[in-house]
Amino acid sequence: MAGIVGPALIAGLRDSQIARGVAANLVYDRTLHIMAGLLLIGLLCNLFVGLVNEKHYMSDDELAHKRALQREDHAAANATTAANGTFGWLGAGAWLAVGIPFLIALPIAIKGTAALL
Repeated sequence: MAGIVGPALIAGLRDSQIARGVAANLVYDRTLHIMAGLLLIGLLCNLFVGLVNEKHYMSDDELAHKRALQREDHAAANATTAANGTFGWLGAGAWLAVGIPFLIALPIAIKGTAALL
């Protein structure tokens, strides 16, 4: 979620500052201060996270039962599944959904970087 909100916040603040007539070299000053403040708030939130109360711990029997279930879930049903793994079409589709935009953006980023040099 933070991966979506951060860039949207930066873009919105930048656009509003440009619309107000802020000089191009000063557009990101306020935006970066706001982002630094958000990082500080996140740090403080992390500091307030405490340990889990011991009453919520699993007993040794419950833990052994869960571990046994995990071993059963990961056991291959047949030789084909064991050879191919559980990656399947869903995993390939997820990699394509991420990889294709990345491969499209990579040359654009390289050209933009080369223009700055």
